[in-house]
Amino acid sequence: MGEELRLPIAADVDVVEARQQGRALAAVAGFSSGEQTVIAAAISEIARNILMYAKKGEIILSLVQNGDRQGVAVVAIDQGPGIPADQLPFLFRPFSRVAGHEYDRETGTGLGLAISRAIVEQHHGRIWAQALPEGGSRFAFELPAAEACAAVA
Repeated sequence: MGEELRLPIAADVDVVEARQQGRALAAVAGFSSGEQTVIAAAISEIARNILMYAKKGEIILSLVQNGDRQGVAVVAIDQGPGIPADQLPFLFRPFSRVAGHEYDRETGTGLGLAISRAIVEQHHGRIWAQALPEGGSRFAFELPAAEACAAVA
């Protein structure tokens, strides 16, 4: 990974900023305008989850190199209570929510991460989540170089 852009997430305006910066980074990587929009949407969904469930965290954006082409990497780290390990496999399913946990008091549809997963996978990327030992969670996705996406599609 090259230089990272670290964006704090603690308010709605931060979600908008992360979305805009993610779109700009996707443009630098050579993704089309439409691809930039859906990449920004995936970033927005994950950033909104930080606000809803953890109240604060950060989004880290960076370019990844794939030969002579660039892709995009996004990491979201929150400072919430974390996610039980047995719930991790279900997080990216539609309407999935962490059960039997303090997250139960929050409202949400359970679609944000499923939408992010669909976007990332449609662009031949990968997305994952992990509980951090010190508390909180890390969500990440990587999208291959823009030209590689077009070649596979």
